[in-house]
Amino acid sequence: MPQHVSDFHDLPHAVRAHAATRAADAAVVFVHDPDDPEGATRLAYGELDAWARAIAATLSARHPGGARVLLLFPPGAAFAAGFLGCLYAGMVAVPAPLPDGSRLERRRVAGIAEDSGAAAVLTVRDLLPVIADWLTESGNTRPGTVAVDTPDALADADAWREPHRRPGDIAVLQYTSGSTGAPKGVAVTHAAIAANIRHMRDAYRLDATTPLGGWLPTYHDMGLFGTLAPALFLGTSCTLLSPVSFLKRPQHWLRMIDRHGIAFSAAPNFAFDVCARRIKDSQLVGLDLSRWRWAANGSEPVQAATLRAFRDRFASYGLRADALAPSYGLAEATVFVSRSAGMRDLRVSAAALERHTLRPAAPGEPYREIVSCGRPTALETRIVEPGGTRPLPPGDVGELLLRGESVCAGYWRNDEETRRVFSPADTPGGRPWLRTGDLAAEYDDELYVTGRIKETLIVHGRNLYPQDIEHELRLHHPELGHAGAAFTVPAQRGAPANGGQAVPDDESLVVAHETGPGAARMDLDALAVALRRTAVREFGIGLAAVALLSPGSVPRTTSGKVRRGAMRELFLNGELRPLHTDAGWRRLGGPAARPRPAAGEPTPRRPLTVRGLETVLRTAARDENAPLHPAHAAALDRHDAFPEDACRLLDQAGLAHAYVPAAHGGDLDDYAHLVQLTRAVARHDLTVAVAHAKTFLGSVPVWVAGRPEQAARLAERVRAGAVVSWALTEHGHGSDLLSTGTTAEQHADQWRLTGEKWLINNASRADLITVLARTGPSAGPRDLTLFLVDRRTPHPDTLTPLPKEPTLGIRGADISGIALRGASVPDSAVVGRPGHGLDAVLRSLQLTRTLCGALSLGAADHALRLAFDYATSREIHGTTLSRVPPARRALGDAVAALLLAEAVTAVGARSAHELPEELSVTSCVVKALVPGLVQSTLGSLGELLGARGFLADLHEHGAFAKLERDHRIVEIFDGTTAVCRATLVGQFPWLARGWHRRRTDDAGLRAVTSPGAPTPLDPARLRIVSHRGASLTQALPALVARVTARAAAGQEPPELLRAAQALLAAAEAVHAELARHQPTAGPPPAWTHDAARRYELCFAGAACLALRDRHHDTEGHPDRDAEDDARDTGAVPGVLAADALWARAALSAARAGLGEPDTDPEAVERLAALWSDPAARHSLFAGPGSH
Repeated sequence: MPQHVSDFHDLPHAVRAHAATRAADAAVVFVHDPDDPEGATRLAYGELDAWARAIAATLSARHPGGARVLLLFPPGAAFAAGFLGCLYAGMVAVPAPLPDGSRLERRRVAGIAEDSGAAAVLTVRDLLPVIADWLTESGNTRPGTVAVDTPDALADADAWREPHRRPGDIAVLQYTSGSTGAPKGVAVTHAAIAANIRHMRDAYRLDATTPLGGWLPTYHDMGLFGTLAPALFLGTSCTLLSPVSFLKRPQHWLRMIDRHGIAFSAAPNFAFDVCARRIKDSQLVGLDLSRWRWAANGSEPVQAATLRAFRDRFASYGLRADALAPSYGLAEATVFVSRSAGMRDLRVSAAALERHTLRPAAPGEPYREIVSCGRPTALETRIVEPGGTRPLPPGDVGELLLRGESVCAGYWRNDEETRRVFSPADTPGGRPWLRTGDLAAEYDDELYVTGRIKETLIVHGRNLYPQDIEHELRLHHPELGHAGAAFTVPAQRGAPANGGQAVPDDESLVVAHETGPGAARMDLDALAVALRRTAVREFGIGLAAVALLSPGSVPRTTSGKVRRGAMRELFLNGELRPLHTDAGWRRLGGPAARPRPAAGEPTPRRPLTVRGLETVLRTAARDENAPLHPAHAAALDRHDAFPEDACRLLDQAGLAHAYVPAAHGGDLDDYAHLVQLTRAVARHDLTVAVAHAKTFLGSVPVWVAGRPEQAARLAERVRAGAVVSWALTEHGHGSDLLSTGTTAEQHADQWRLTGEKWLINNASRADLITVLARTGPSAGPRDLTLFLVDRRTPHPDTLTPLPKEPTLGIRGADISGIALRGASVPDSAVVGRPGHGLDAVLRSLQLTRTLCGALSLGAADHALRLAFDYATSREIHGTTLSRVPPARRALGDAVAALLLAEAVTAVGARSAHELPEELSVTSCVVKALVPGLVQSTLGSLGELLGARGFLADLHEHGAFAKLERDHRIVEIFDGTTAVCRATLVGQFPWLARGWHRRRTDDAGLRAVTSPGAPTPLDPARLRIVSHRGASLTQALPALVARVTARAAAGQEPPELLRAAQALLAAAEAVHAELARHQPTAGPPPAWTHDAARRYELCFAGAACLALRDRHHDTEGHPDRDAEDDARDTGAVPGVLAADALWARAALSAARAGLGEPDTDPEAVERLAALWSDPAARHSLFAGPGSH
C-alpha cells in the first residue's frame, strides 16, 4: 500500500518507496513533440531509482559525503537521474544552465562552479566535449566529469549504500537567476524541500493521481522544486518539455498539457501572455484543456490583463475559469509561498499606490490593477518598513518578511548576505525571518505583491513600479514586442533637457522596449512620441528618453523575468544598440541607434528587399553603358578590370547594410534573406557578387567572436561602404591554417604582425582586413589569434599590398595579398580572445560556406535563363529545341538539380538561426553539394548550347562561357569540396549515433522549414562539431511515415511515396557505412569521401521532404505576414506544389546522384515544359520571372 506523503522525510526516501511499490509507473516523461506521443522518452520509477543508485555509487566511490556536484544537462530525463543520484549519495546538487550560450552565460556558470567548489560534473555523453572546452576556458581543472548516460562509466546500482542523511543537511545549492543582482547560492535543506512540497500539496490539493508538467528549465527553482521534485515526492508523473520548444512554438506547452492529461503546470506571466497573443486558432484544433486544474502563474509580477486575456482566449478549449492560480514564491523559501484561489484582482488608487498604500480607487480615479497571491498558510508573514523592522498596518506597502520550515538555511559561503537576509539581528521574535526584498501589502486578508524594492522607481518623489509602466505601454501599443524595461538613470549624465542646470541626485525615467515583428515597416519616430504621450496620460509623468530595440534585445533570467538592472547597466555602459532613439536618449548619454538623416536629408532608408534589389539590377543590365550590361561585363573581363561601378551601385542600393547584424544596427535579421540578396546579384553577374559579398565574409569573424564595442565600430564602417577582407591563406601553406606562418608579438598594448597573406580576395582594396596570425610558440590550435586590422593604423611601410594574381576565372576580382613587416596594431584589434582565432575561423566558416550556396544558385539561375531562352527560340526539325525529347530532358534535369540545391541551401540558411549547434554539418553539406550540383548542371547546359556557349560576341557577349568558367572557383571558396567532406567524415560517429537514436530537435526542425521571422541569430550557439548529429536526416523516418500516411489518404501522389521510401532505404545504407568508420590519426580511407557525398544527397532529399511537409502544415492557413511578402522569403509556388511536382523532381535528382536509374521522368519533363514559359519560371524561393 502506498505510503502517505507525510511519511517521507526527504525526497530520496519518497522515490525509493515509489520504486518499491509502483516500479512500472511513469516518473518522468520528456516530450520532444506533443503531437508525436510515440516520440516521448519515458522513465519509470524503478528505472529512475536504479539509474540514480548507479550514479550515487559512482559518486560515492570518488567523493566524500557533502561534496558539491554540478548538474549540466540538456532538457530531458537524465537530469532527474543525476539530481537524485546526488541526493542518494548524500552530496549537494548544484543545478546550472549549460555553459554553451553567450560568453556572459559561460562566465556565470564558471562562477557557480567556483563559488560552490564543485568536485564533480554530471552531464550526458554528447556534451562531454562542450563541458571539457568550457572547463578549459574557465581554467577550472578540479571537477571530474561523469556522463550519466554511459553505462560503462557508472558503477553497479547494487553497489550503492544509503548514507546517513539528516533533515538539516544541505541537499541543493540553488543559484538565483540574478534578475536584480549577482547570483547567490541558496542552501536548500532536505527538510525545506519536504516542507515546501507538503505546502504545495495542501495549497493545490495535489496527490499521486495529479500529473504535473511544464517547460521551465529543471535547473531553475520553479522547474525543479515547483514541478519535478513535487511530482517525484508525491509519486505521480512529471512531463517535461524543452524551454526552447515552448519559446519557438508556445502551442506545444498547451498540446503537452492536453495529450498527457497534466493537472498542474506553472509558468511566469510572460508565458501566459505569449500564448494569448501569439498562438493561432489553426494551431489549436482539437485542443482540450479541461483536465488542467491548476495553471499557476508566478515567478514575476502577475498582470490582471494577462490573466483575463488567457482565460478568454482558451475558455472555448475547456479551460476552467478557476484554473488560473496567481502564485508567489522565491528561491530563498525553496520556491512556493502562496497561491490565490482563482483570479482576484483589486483596482487601487494609482496616487495612493505611489505613496505605498493600497486603497480602492474611487469612480473615475486613475487606478492600477494588482492581483492577489492568496494567503500563505504554512509560513508566517510580516510587512515592515523597507530595510527596517517596524511592522506596518494592513493596506500599507512594505517589505515582506517570511519564516517557516521551508525557508532555507542561508547563502552558501556568504555569511554577510545570510545575516542581512535570513537573520536580521534587529527583527524581534524567536525564529529568524527571511527578508524577501519584495514589496507587498495585506488587504482583506490577502497578500498583494507590488514589486521589488531594488526595482522601485523614485521619480520626482513618486514611487513607480516598472512592470506597471511596461504593461500599460504594451497594452496601448500592440506594435511593441513582449519585453521592455523601465529604469532610471542620473539626470546629470548629459546636458539637461531645458538647457539649464542639472539637478543633483535627481533620476530620469527611461524606457527601452523591444518592437514586434515588422519593425522595418514602422514609423519609429511616431511610436516613440506615442509612448511618451501614453506615459503622461496614464501615469502623469514624462519619459526622459525612449529607445526601441530589436526583438530579443532585452536580457531575461532563466525563468523569463526581465533583468531591469542589467538593462540599466547596458545603458550606462553604452552597450545597448537600439533601432531607434529620441533626443532625450542622446542627451542622457545613451548609445546611438542607426544613423538617422539630418534635417533636409531624404527619408530614412528602408531595408533592401529582394524585389527592390532586382529592380536595381535589371535597370543596370538594360543600358549598354550601365555597369551590369553583358557587354560592359565582358569588356571588364577582357581587361581583368575590377567591377568598381557595379559595387558602387550595390552600395547605393544599401546592400552593405544587409551584411551587418540587426544587433549592431544593420538589416541582417534573417540569414535566408541575405542568401536571396546574394543570389540575386549572382544571377546577374557572379564576379560582382563575389567582389561585393567578400565584405560580409571578412566581417563575419567579428560578428561571431568580436567584442560588442569592436563589432559596433566595424558595423558603422561597413554600413558606410568600407571594404573588409579576410586574410587566412599563405603562399607556403595554402589553407592549412595550423601551419600559419604570420606571427603577432605583443609589446605592451600593441601587437606587431609579420608575414605574408596570399590569394586574398579584395586584399588591395580593403579598408579593414581580418588577419589570422600565430601568437603562441607551437603549432597548436590555441596558438592562433585573429586581428581586425584597420589599414589606417599601421605605418604604410609596414602593410603593403602584393601584386594582383592573374586568374582564369572571375578575372576582374582583386585576388592578391598583403605583406606585413612589423605592422603595429592596438590590443583592441584582437578579435575575441588571444589564442582562440582558429575557433572563431571555424565557426565563421559555417556561415560563409552556407552563403556560397547563394553564389551557386545565382549562377544556376543565370545559366538556366540563357539555356531556356536559346532552346525555346532555336527551331529545329520544324519545332523548337526545347520540344526535342533529349533537349527537353536535359533542361528538366537542370531545373530539378536547381530545386534540390535550392532546398538544401534554404534549410542551411534557416539552420543558422534555428539549429546553429548542427551548422558544422549543414554548412559542409551546402558547400560540398550545391556548387558541385550546379557545376555539373552548367556542363550539361553547355552541351545543349553548343557553339553559342563559348562564342564571345554572340548570345549575350559570351555570358555562358564566362559563367561556366567563373563558377568553378566557388567550389574552392571557404574550403574545397574535399575539405568540407573531410569535415563531414570527422563527424561520422555523431551522425551515425544520431541516426541510430533518431535524435531530433523537433522544434528547431519545424522552425527551419517554417516561414516568418526566425529566432535571432546567436553565434555563441555555433559548435565546431555537432555532437547530436543532424536533425534533418535523423527525422527522415518520421518524414517518410507522414508521406506514407498522406499518400494512403490520397493527399500525395504515389510517385512521391516511392521516392521517399527509396531515399529512406538509401539513408539506412549510408548511415550503416558511417557507423563502421573508425577515426584514426591519419587520413581517412578513400571510401569515406564517397560516403560523405552520398550522405549529402540523403540530407538534401530530407530537406525536400521537410519542406514538402511544411507545405501540408501551412496549406489553407499560411503563416506569413506582410513582411514576408515584402522581403521575398517565399513559399513554394502553387504551380510547383501541385502533385508535389517540385519535390518529385528534386528527389529524382538526389536519387540519380545516389546511382538509381531513371526515377520520375514525368515530373522532370513537366518541369521543362513549365519553364519554357519565361513568366512561369518558378523555383522555390526566387519567384516567377527571376530566371
